[in-house]
Amino acid sequence: MKTFALAAVIAATLSSAPAFAQHGAPTRVTIDAAGLDLATARGRAALDLRIVRAARTVCGTPSPADLLGRTRAEACVAEVRVATAAQRETLLAAAARQDGPRLASR
Repeated sequence: MKTFALAAVIAATLSSAPAFAQHGAPTRVTIDAAGLDLATARGRAALDLRIVRAARTVCGTPSPADLLGRTRAEACVAEVRVATAAQRETLLAAAARQDGPRLASR
């Protein structure tokens, strides 16, 4: 399988951006899908986990005592998932096309 990468650009001007992000500076995250069999539910779940982990890295992890910070970080993670949704679907469709002819020929 080819190596795929999923990239998301998150504007740090979002209300949920972490405090350490520079105002107005976009953050680019690359999520590597290499080694995942995206034709399987297990591979798709692993990709989703990589997306969430990358989002948490970008959005930050505030103290459990910082309720506002946790709410903002959770909103940021949700925004990253929305921002990557179209790219994720494109990636999954490409994986399905690669597996399609092989599965049909069995």
